[in-house]
Amino acid sequence: MSITSGVCLDGRDVLLAAVAVKLALQRFASQGQPPPRGMTELFAALEAAAGSMSPPRQDADAEPLPGPDWLTTDQTAEALGLSRRSVQRIARQLGGQKIGGRWLFDPPRIRLEATARAEDRRTA
Repeated sequence: MSITSGVCLDGRDVLLAAVAVKLALQRFASQGQPPPRGMTELFAALEAAAGSMSPPRQDADAEPLPGPDWLTTDQTAEALGLSRRSVQRIARQLGGQKIGGRWLFDPPRIRLEATARAEDRRTA
């Protein structure tokens, strides 16, 4: 069976698709399973397309667009020394964005938060 239809993505949709495919690839890898045929190539194509785009315009107060390097809930929990559930509860305060049912976090913002929490522990 061959697929004869297609989908055209641009702007934020390319970035979101790249994030979704990267998360899927990570899940397959964590389960020790090979990804479906073509998924790695799809991610490479989406990443290349995202890299060749000019940055999308955003309002000054808008959160940055999630990229393939954003942190998962588990990674954020580890960085902050919190449980996964605690991170989910404060995800919006941490600047998290929910994509495809999963929270994603901006690494520089989480580094700042981790530094602030470490400083609070030292002064407490």
